Amino acid sequence: MTLGNVVRTLAYTYDVGLFLTVPSEGVSCSTGIQRVADAVYAGGMVTGMVLWGLGLCWYILAFAMVVDHVLKNRDFFFLSKFSVGLWAITFPIGVFATATTTLASELHSPAFKVLGTILSVQVALHWLYVSCMTIYKACDGTIFAAPEVASFEGKVTVRDLEKAHNPRPSVNMP
Repeated sequence: MTLGNVVRTLAYTYDVGLFLTVPSEGVSCSTGIQRVADAVYAGGMVTGMVLWGLGLCWYILAFAMVVDHVLKNRDFFFLSKFSVGLWAITFPIGVFATATTTLASELHSPAFKVLGTILSVQVALHWLYVSCMTIYKACDGTIFAAPEVASFEGKVTVRDLEKAHNPRPSVNMP
């Protein structure tokens, strides 16, 4: 969407084209450039809406998984269950919030503005929570402790790891 805006601005304001166009009879060069600029802008809007819809599907799926996990495990957000892996959620939510606010400014849509505001607040709160917990766990010295791995208590052998990496035994074929 931003590329479309830049192309349209260059074509309409400065009469500069990013593409080499050969105008047809009776069409000035600037009009040909403006047509290409409009096509790039329209293509960017369609692509942006499709990708935003895909992002919405992934956001709903991730939100449902977190809600399901919280309902099954009440201490999900407490110190004992915090993991550095929660940083992985920050980037996709931030990108989705940025895409929503960009669409809101392009489409002049109040619905996208409200949704973008809600998502931006969610990103800020998530970032604040995860950064505070990361600093606390780093000072505590337990930031890299993995409770999932600790449950094995040395029961994993080298042979188990080799089986995990090579599940099928090699067969010598003549």
